[in-house]
Amino acid sequence: GPEQHGAGHHAAGRFRGDGISADGPLLSNPDGSGQMNVRGLSFRALKAMDCAVAAAAFAAQGWHKPLEQYQNYLREQQEGALQVIVAWCEAEFAGYLVLRRRARYAPFAAAGIPEIGDLNVLIKFRCRGIGAALLQQAEDLARAWRCAEIGLGVGLWKDYGSAQRLYIRLGYRPDGRGLHWRDRQVGYGETVVADDDLVLYLTKPLEPVRPGEPRR
Repeated sequence: GPEQHGAGHHAAGRFRGDGISADGPLLSNPDGSGQMNVRGLSFRALKAMDCAVAAAAFAAQGWHKPLEQYQNYLREQQEGALQVIVAWCEAEFAGYLVLRRRARYAPFAAAGIPEIGDLNVLIKFRCRGIGAALLQQAEDLARAWRCAEIGLGVGLWKDYGSAQRLYIRLGYRPDGRGLHWRDRQVGYGETVVADDDLVLYLTKPLEPVRPGEPRR
């Protein structure tokens, strides 16, 4: 099944581990462009010590995200299958995003489009631009991988409304392949359940890394 998105859906893959170091801050904090200046916000790749912190933080707000989920992410990150970008606000865990180099969604995988999955921000940190900042981190990493596009899937029932609006505002557009339910395309006249598995896939073109710009 799909990885739950507080903003979206799923992903999978491999990459060369030349994007984010597991030690210390990663990429750039969103204070250069003036678009997402979130005070006290920093990022790093998932560490072993973060797994229990994340599980407990979501449990405290009534969300079931078991410790094993983050331990599996950590294992896949160590294997080079994905990168987990963790957001910290004033040194407190605020949320995370999973980016997979090779997407589970076949059209993305065929086109070499990395897929964002399992983007979640704690409720108490919502409406501060943290979700948008995490997306910017993922886009920067995909650009560093020399990818021309980045993609994601977003749920379609009302709990995904804020995510849908965020993605459109940030330049994501439908990929033109219609609805998918439980990882298959929905056919004309077909009846499906409107649940977390009913998804529309979106893509965003990425500006190429400029000559002389360092790889992150």
